[in-house]
Amino acid sequence: MSPFTVMPIQIFNWTSRPDPAFEINAAAAGFVLMVMVLSMNGIAIWLRYKMRKNIKW
Repeated sequence: MSPFTVMPIQIFNWTSRPDPAFEINAAAAGFVLMVMVLSMNGIAIWLRYKMRKNIKW
């Protein structure tokens, strides 16, 4: 199993448990995952902009 699949599988496991506290954990983990993806995407867009600005065509 890839280490990149751990977070989504953990969220799935938390949502399938009967304790309501696990639903809160799953929501928080989903939010953290979305923030990480959006921030990494933003950094990639910023880096692409900076690198393209330095290249003279």
